[in-house]
Amino acid sequence: MTLPFLSTDSKLTDHAFRIALGDVLGNIVPSSTGMAAGGPSLMAGLTYEAWTRDAAINVWNGLPALLPTIARDTLLGEVNAEKELRGQYWDAVVWVTGAWQYFLWTGDRGFLSLSREVSCNWLARMEREELGEDGLFRGAACFQDGISGYGDRYAHCGGSSCISDWAAANPNERAEPGVGLPMRALSTNCLYLNAYDLIGKMDAALGAKPETRYSDFSTRLRAAILKTFRMESELFRYYVDPWGTDDRQEGMGHAYALMFGLVDDPASFIKSVKSTPHGISCLWPGYDRYDGEVDTRRARFGRHAGLVWPQVQALWADACAGAGCHEAAFAEMDHLAKKALRDGNFFECYHPNDGLPEGGVQEIEPGAPADWHAWCLMEQHEPLPGGPLLRWVSQPRTTWGATGYMRLVLSICAGLRPQVDRLEINPHLPPGMNRLHLTGVRWRASTLDLMVTRSGFRTLSLDGREIPHVPANISGKHHLEATF
Repeated sequence: MTLPFLSTDSKLTDHAFRIALGDVLGNIVPSSTGMAAGGPSLMAGLTYEAWTRDAAINVWNGLPALLPTIARDTLLGEVNAEKELRGQYWDAVVWVTGAWQYFLWTGDRGFLSLSREVSCNWLARMEREELGEDGLFRGAACFQDGISGYGDRYAHCGGSSCISDWAAANPNERAEPGVGLPMRALSTNCLYLNAYDLIGKMDAALGAKPETRYSDFSTRLRAAILKTFRMESELFRYYVDPWGTDDRQEGMGHAYALMFGLVDDPASFIKSVKSTPHGISCLWPGYDRYDGEVDTRRARFGRHAGLVWPQVQALWADACAGAGCHEAAFAEMDHLAKKALRDGNFFECYHPNDGLPEGGVQEIEPGAPADWHAWCLMEQHEPLPGGPLLRWVSQPRTTWGATGYMRLVLSICAGLRPQVDRLEINPHLPPGMNRLHLTGVRWRASTLDLMVTRSGFRTLSLDGREIPHVPANISGKHHLEATF
């Protein structure tokens, strides 16, 4: 196995990257699920098992550029024998994006053919079960599986902390058909939009004629998202349900809206999105039912409302960089690096005011049959006076925080952007960094050694020969030099 190595003139960046790589390698264990059972797979964290959304986002974050075999098996571990996705249903569609990213880096057409089948199976099922009359998909927001990420109506789940248990606890308010969650969330519908767009790209890469039903569906879904979620301020509301709207700012939802071309004026949009002293929050503002103090000096926030989660920061930073706003991207990258260096790992989530690891508060009844999270928190629940709220603990060495930081080094600093027929390299180093040397990058059948220097003009050379981009058909070891 060829492991990557990063050397720059920024010790902060070098050390944070090493910490990230350590977190990733420490979370690779034999898989017990899906089509990859028995093979090595990347878990969601030190205290977490495999999750479909985590697997997909970790691969999307660039895992195939460093550990392609692990990336493949991690994705396959989330596919069952019927070639459908496992895990929590509403945002499992992010797997389609992860699968496409794996193909771009590896060129594995066999995997792409399987991916298209799995993706279409899942979209067809969700169309039958969760597509509403308004043209949007029902379900919770991406990664927001805790009830602390939703309004007061959703805080009662029969003792459970998981939003997926709400319908069973509130049978008179459930939606039909499907699981029953009546909300339609920004981030999740953006992921569906991207999935429909990617089916056409998969077809083209496989040499097949794209099916118009997917492009037609994409057009309708894009219109529905803009109609329902975009507000007069040009920001997007968080979710809608039969009882109204929640106009809070969803960090991941805004990242996806920016990435997937739903924003008319990116620079203005980015300036309008609320940030905290320690980076963009998963959701802002929080909910009143969590107001208070966790101690004499720290404000209280819901676990999924107000806290800063690293994977949200990374996606937002990459979206900002893609829109040309590198200052905002480097600010998030700096937040991530400093916390990793301070703590020696990437924690799950942080307090927005002081930046210390913080798990937030959330309603739950310990020991209840639906207490799905107890297996990882064990004795670490901290009861709070006055009700069902418990203080949770931010878990150590969570993988998508680590891969999120690696994503920013790969895609922004090194400027690596894989395409179907080439690898584009367009580096941007943060202020104060003038040199970057990255080894062990896997591109198709080759291994790349990349040197980036700041010079005031742009060049790219492959083994001493100037090129516009890296071709897809190279193999073996190669040296790249890029200036900007």
